[in-house]
Amino acid sequence: MREKYSISKSMVEPFEPQPIINLEPYGNLCAKTVYEQLHIQSQNDLDKLRQAKSEIYKKSFYEGILLVGKYQQKRIFDVKKLIQNDLIESKEACIYYEPEDKVK
Repeated sequence: MREKYSISKSMVEPFEPQPIINLEPYGNLCAKTVYEQLHIQSQNDLDKLRQAKSEIYKKSFYEGILLVGKYQQKRIFDVKKLIQNDLIESKEACIYYEPEDKVK
């Protein structure tokens, strides 16, 4: 897979996930935890990946606790807008809107 995208081994190994959100009962690497629980083998395990996403995606946003940065120890839900404003003010981001459905 690395060859397909011209990614050298040194670009990805050794690689250690960095915890940024804690989500109970999954801990601070919830994606890795669910990946291991569901025995996901590759990006082709679509059903298991969908299950993993549905299990933790919304839960992370509403219940996840930020572990890094200015807003650490706060719920993601509570600080999303604050982080967005900080990034816009520092010119590190801009507001982007994307339609959910086909536009006519």
